[in-house]
Amino acid sequence: MKKREQDSVNEAAGPTVDEGGQGQAPAEDQTAALRTELEELRGRYQRALADYRNSQQRAAAEHRLAREAGVASVVERLLSVLDHFDLALGHAGAAASVEQVVQGVRMIRDELQQTIQSLGVVAIRPEANDEYDPQRHQAVMQRACEGVEAGRVAETCQIGYAIGDRLLRPAKVIVATARERDAEETH
Repeated sequence: MKKREQDSVNEAAGPTVDEGGQGQAPAEDQTAALRTELEELRGRYQRALADYRNSQQRAAAEHRLAREAGVASVVERLLSVLDHFDLALGHAGAAASVEQVVQGVRMIRDELQQTIQSLGVVAIRPEANDEYDPQRHQAVMQRACEGVEAGRVAETCQIGYAIGDRLLRPAKVIVATARERDAEETH
């Protein structure tokens, strides 16, 4: 063997016991080094695990706080509507006519509509003969309807609502079918 190769083999083998019996065995050195490394890695793992658990707890707390802030924001905007309902109910027993009560309820409804619009909520109000969209409409019934093509919206039973691309509630609609006379002509 060349001198250089012999030196690297000797280094890899580690220290050897000299003729006087002094020095440590290579296995003992490696075992001690591995134990030290194991303890260091175990400590790193435990710190990483603690950091992960702390971040999960922080994220959950932040999520809860954000949700509460969102709810508080909506409720704050709706409080004036609730106040107006209370006022209307307080005056309903007085000498208010039916027309005045209806007018008051309409005003409160308009205020509520403006409030939810200010939050980014959009009403879904399909008109007769609009295309039926199963992503935004819920068909509650089918019936023949004069002047409305089959498969299109004949009537809206309940307004739907969306915020951005998220559907809060689909509009409930009646879908037009072919009139019996039209159905007989096509057969």
